[in-house]
Amino acid sequence: MATNAVETLNQKEPRLFNRNFSLLLVGQIVSNLGTAVYMTAVIWYIMSVVPEGQGGKMVAVFSICNLLPMLVGGPLAGVLADRWNRVLIIAGSDLIRGILFILLAAAAYLNIMSLVILFGITVLASVVGSFFNPAVDASIPNMVGENQLMKANSLNGMSRQLTFLIGAAIAGFLYNWVGIIGVFLINGISFFLSGISELFIRLPQRQKKSDNAGVRGYMREFAEGLRYFRKDTVIMTMIAFVVILNFVFTPIFEVVFPKAMKFDLGLNVQQYGIMMAIASVGGILGMLILSLVNIKNRYKTVMLALFASVISFTLFGVPLLSGIAARLGVGMIFGIFGLLSIGVTTAIAFVNMPIMTSMQIRIPDEYRARFFGIMTTFAMAAAPLGAALMGVLVDIVPTAVLFFGGGAICLIVCFWMLAKPALKEL
Repeated sequence: MATNAVETLNQKEPRLFNRNFSLLLVGQIVSNLGTAVYMTAVIWYIMSVVPEGQGGKMVAVFSICNLLPMLVGGPLAGVLADRWNRVLIIAGSDLIRGILFILLAAAAYLNIMSLVILFGITVLASVVGSFFNPAVDASIPNMVGENQLMKANSLNGMSRQLTFLIGAAIAGFLYNWVGIIGVFLINGISFFLSGISELFIRLPQRQKKSDNAGVRGYMREFAEGLRYFRKDTVIMTMIAFVVILNFVFTPIFEVVFPKAMKFDLGLNVQQYGIMMAIASVGGILGMLILSLVNIKNRYKTVMLALFASVISFTLFGVPLLSGIAARLGVGMIFGIFGLLSIGVTTAIAFVNMPIMTSMQIRIPDEYRARFFGIMTTFAMAAAPLGAALMGVLVDIVPTAVLFFGGGAICLIVCFWMLAKPALKEL
């Protein structure tokens, strides 16, 4: 399939840090900082208020509540972002989430919060968030030129990693200082500030087709997008790739990893936050490199990085083996985990950013948001299933075995990707 040229909003403003991209970047930095504090602190909070034997299951439930709504919102979000004003979708999503988390802070302050309320607000925020991501991913190519798209994606991703590093590092201290109420309030305010800045973004308006109004119009456009994607082997392979890795990577790092940190190693919330911050260093490093250099062969870059990430991922299990763990000690294992975390996240940056850029260039603007909505839907369909499975296994299977098993699955995916010659078009 021929590569489609990326449309830009203003040909007279080719600068990377133009008004629109800068507003989007600043808004996401603020909201991502609050989210990083929230996600790190809430996982620890859940494990602190439930019995040890239930910790893995409750964290898995939280992960499912955070991911499952993407199944509902993803397809709808993609179509709406291709039909509606993307700026209003982006800013409105952040403002609504700000309200939800402030309500959660109020519930905690009034001492009426429970895990049911926490999970319920998480579901609502996730539904709203499912509209945010496809609109952002589809809008970036309208803000910068094609030759700057990889750098823009890398800078956007780097800002997420940097804010996560800072947020995760201070989450434990904030949790002990302002409590869970303060954490909820910080997250809510961060979304409000982000939404306000995003309201000033200006993107071109797309003409809506008169025959595509209402439910039938939505279904027609959704089906049209599916037919378009099914014709492209590269697009379908990317969707399958994301689905499989989300089934393995996401649940292990959201469920198994914190369980290993708290119960296998006996670490505290500050140390867990520091480890999450260390993991972000790799992502920042990878995206910084990608923002400065031009990748000539995206296919080779993705495949080499994919194998590197799988190897690093699998090695997490080695220090957790009983005989090795006793010899190394907690301090040494913490250091090994830090180095492996940097390795994994650096490699993942070299996987995600080239793929993201290739898809943004390959897919026309009128289909772009639908693609990211559909890809998110399929990916999020796998993640809750993986989280549910890991929530059960993590309390009965040694964590080292889970890392080895997950690594074996990912290695099979790597060889499957190599067997797809069409991917050389990336």
